[in-house]
Amino acid sequence: MNNSEMAEIKGLFQETNGLVLQLSKDVNYMRGELNQMNERMGSLEGRMTSLEGRMTSLEERMGTFETRIDKVEFGLSQRINEVESGLNQRINKLEVNLNTRINEVDVRLNTTESRLSKDIRENFKWMIGMMIPVWIGILVAVLAQFIKS
Repeated sequence: MNNSEMAEIKGLFQETNGLVLQLSKDVNYMRGELNQMNERMGSLEGRMTSLEGRMTSLEERMGTFETRIDKVEFGLSQRINEVESGLNQRINKLEVNLNTRINEVDVRLNTTESRLSKDIRENFKWMIGMMIPVWIGILVAVLAQFIKS
């Protein structure tokens, strides 16, 4: 091997050394980045575990909340049914009372109508009984005047 070949091999060797050195630096840089990513992943795993715990807690609280809402809804439903039943009973009593009072008023009106009708007939008879002598007196006076003339 001559000098030029040696120089070329030496140049290639130095170039390869430079590439290996650069590769080593890049690998170290990548390792550092990978370590940082692993640390971040560990932190993310901790956060995820914390979030999962919180989600479980929220699910339990939501279950408790739903149970409470169901109890309140059931209680309200019962109370509404009680109020509705009470109102229906009161309405029925009021209808019975109203019908009774209407019937009483009808009876009183019928009685009053009968009594007034009877009074009107009696008054009419008296009025006719009083008017007949007056008309007879007027006719007699007119006839007497007619006969005199």
